[in-house]
Amino acid sequence: MASFNFDFPVDARLQAVAMGYKWPDGIADLVLPRVPVDSIVFKWWEAESDDLLRVHNTRVGRKSAPNEIDYKMTEKTAAVEAYGLAAVIPNLDSAPGVAPSWFQPRATKIKAIMKGVEIDREKRCADLLFNPATYPTGNKETLSGSDQFSDPTSDPLKIIEERMLDMPMLPNTLVFNNRGWREFINNPNVTAQLVPSMSINSPTVNAKGPQATMEAVKDRLGVTNIFIGKSKVNTAAPGLTVSRSDMWGNHLAMYLLDPDALSPSAESITFGFSPQYGTRIAGTTPDPKIGLLGGEYVKAGEFITELICASDLGYLFSNIIA
Repeated sequence: MASFNFDFPVDARLQAVAMGYKWPDGIADLVLPRVPVDSIVFKWWEAESDDLLRVHNTRVGRKSAPNEIDYKMTEKTAAVEAYGLAAVIPNLDSAPGVAPSWFQPRATKIKAIMKGVEIDREKRCADLLFNPATYPTGNKETLSGSDQFSDPTSDPLKIIEERMLDMPMLPNTLVFNNRGWREFINNPNVTAQLVPSMSINSPTVNAKGPQATMEAVKDRLGVTNIFIGKSKVNTAAPGLTVSRSDMWGNHLAMYLLDPDALSPSAESITFGFSPQYGTRIAGTTPDPKIGLLGGEYVKAGEFITELICASDLGYLFSNIIA
């Protein structure tokens, strides 16, 4: 992180804990990968997919110069946001006889804080990817009735493949939630096409029969990544009745995720990414107001944002299951 004046004392050991923490249920860093930027406000280049697909005359005469290419790139400006949480540690928690000698209250608090930060990032990514407003007209639809993947008469593979073929670049990434994925791999038409020795007329082809594997789905659809959002979220404020739901809705997003485009100098294109400024920070400050013996104020977080930079490379199916 670039040097500038700030009053919060970063603790290198706690910073290492924050940087090393990974919430095991999260897929945010997979669906919208982190890309380092060198300032809080940064510039990025937007390419046009049709321009990148243009056919060029590459023939070179014996004495002539090759034709030059100059892809149309539009400079855009964006900014990362600060995301963090804080907690307090009473000095009494470390008093002899209160906690075991091996207990590390600071590191424990930092892990709890970063879990909260990552859950919030997961929710932002889910809301962005599964929001119809993210996608242009013609790149989204809401399924209903016999088209929904939970309907035994639907043909999800045909529906997905037809939309793929209409996109400017074939998507290589699918994002389901856990419920939608389970219904998809148990759909009779999917199992009949992807499970060996099964047929649509077999009485065992149903939700209780063999499931299609992830590798079989990848091979059939020609995609590299299938990410499954499995996490739950409680949207109720502290003290209110629990309101638990799937963090990722019953939808399917498919898009092009190009690792070669995740570079400031790349003349390529990808659906989206997550610009990150610097590394995670963490530290503590003494606070005499905590408890009778004082304590510490613990804080950790990061500077990051989520950016959709080529929405026409994505497609959203809403309500894929009933």
